[in-house]
Amino acid sequence: MSDAPVLKHPITLQFRGDWGQANLHRICGWLAQEIGDRAPEGSRFGIWNGRGGIDQVEALLAGEVDIALVTPTAAVQMLDRAGKAKGLASLGVVGQRDRLVVAVDAALPGSTVADLASIADQLTVATSQDDGVNLIGLAAHKALRIAGVDPEKLTFFYDERPFPALDHFIEVAGQLSGRNGRLPACLPEGRSGGHLRRVCVA
Repeated sequence: MSDAPVLKHPITLQFRGDWGQANLHRICGWLAQEIGDRAPEGSRFGIWNGRGGIDQVEALLAGEVDIALVTPTAAVQMLDRAGKAKGLASLGVVGQRDRLVVAVDAALPGSTVADLASIADQLTVATSQDDGVNLIGLAAHKALRIAGVDPEKLTFFYDERPFPALDHFIEVAGQLSGRNGRLPACLPEGRSGGHLRRVCVA
């Protein structure tokens, strides 16, 4: 690291990550250490909790933090095109394996989200909320609309984080096995279970 660039004066940097234990917060810690290794004694680094969505952009624009992490990358590009990221710059993209996957109970008919429109009144969708902050929820609801499914006709189970939504899906699917009830559908970010089946958005 002897040839690495170094800072000549102590700095104070404020980061904004996620709820505290997920990937964005860990990346903030990694960045803080790497910058700290190249900064003189007296430098300080703080990591604030955030939701990883539009709140991160708002915190940057308000001058509350110096560096914020946002997910997903595609949503940031959308915000930029809408003029909501004016004056901000991207420092880079950290790749991850998370995906927005549309998964349904394998017993449901159809192979696309559009096919599910005919039974929309029977579905409960587990995903993040589309509340103007959560960009995963924004993407999930937008995907439904693109596929011709009206979110207003669906029942939702909302959670900010991905795993509770998927756990709810698996629990409900297990309860409904072999009997009638509301059919579960799920748009999780990340993992899948043995009795789930992916469907195409379009």
